[in-house]
Amino acid sequence: MGEKIQSALNRIQNPDNCSNSRILVCKLEQNCGFGCVMHHVSYCLSIASGAGRTLIFEDEGSKWAYNVQWNEIFEQITNCSYLENVSIGMDVKPIILFFQVKPFLPIPIYSEPGQSDRIVFLDRRWDMCRVMKKELPHAPEVAPTEIKDFLLENHPNPPLWFLGQLIKYAGRENEKTKNETNQIYSRIPFECGPIVGIHVRLTDKKAETKLHNLEDYMEWVDFWYDVMVGPKQSLDNDHLINSNCTNKRKLFIATDEPNSVLEEANRKWGNKYEIYHGKMDLQYGYRHDDPERISREALIELLSELRILSNCQFVVCTFSSNVCRLTYELMQTIKGDATENIHSLDYFYAEYWFENEMEAVAEYKIIHAGFGS
Repeated sequence: MGEKIQSALNRIQNPDNCSNSRILVCKLEQNCGFGCVMHHVSYCLSIASGAGRTLIFEDEGSKWAYNVQWNEIFEQITNCSYLENVSIGMDVKPIILFFQVKPFLPIPIYSEPGQSDRIVFLDRRWDMCRVMKKELPHAPEVAPTEIKDFLLENHPNPPLWFLGQLIKYAGRENEKTKNETNQIYSRIPFECGPIVGIHVRLTDKKAETKLHNLEDYMEWVDFWYDVMVGPKQSLDNDHLINSNCTNKRKLFIATDEPNSVLEEANRKWGNKYEIYHGKMDLQYGYRHDDPERISREALIELLSELRILSNCQFVVCTFSSNVCRLTYELMQTIKGDATENIHSLDYFYAEYWFENEMEAVAEYKIIHAGFGS
């Protein structure tokens, strides 16, 4: 089914005649990091594909947070050129869409104000939601009605699965990028047994939400290994796949403060875990627009870490982080149903995680019980 979705997106994004195609122009986010940008792109692609429109990046995707152009990292999002098909003199109107019947919406063209225009412009998702105070049709979290029965039968969260497919399509790496990320990915010995990953975001998170100690992450890492592998996991050398494998538990750490986090991890858990990580000397900066954070090198490292995390058997992170949610979404494209393969230390999963509130309908009292009850 994933291959069918990828093929359908490819047809919509690569029409035979761009001059006659209905187009949605997406303005990339310039003031946020990679995870934020990718979620905005998936937002645009979800609306475009749902409306039967071809998605084109404004200015060919040259205006975003990083100092490299989109097409220098990824495959082109469409075969239709912004310069050739969207000119300054055109009557490009902001797309204004009301109406929602979620989570399943039909793929065919719907009738809404502005839909008769061949070219429409979609502003940044934050601005539109703030102004309109309503969700847009075909914006995440949705899934096509055409595959409703299949998704309900095979996945507990169909919109999550579909969003993963959108992100997978948008994030297709070009050959140069793929060669670079393959080199980094190949250093992680997935062939040696299960690997648990943690994503510890510290720098620009300090002003956004609560920070968590490394112990908070490792508590869940230990718990997963104890339950899934056994509290005294130890492989005899005869059972190791090859001589390069270790009989320790395996942990991959992705973090924007590698020196301090890895020093603590090795000091406290190094005797129990074989710890893998990215480049120690890579500088991430302390703001989303810091020159060190927006370099090509930093982006390649982030893409590699995202790929590694998505292939881990279990990940501990925080859903307040876009990278954590991206990991969860991409996991669905790799494992099919990976809804139980991640644990968030803060929020529940949602496109707008900070608005995902729940209301207690009954009084709850903690019942103290022994371990394992």
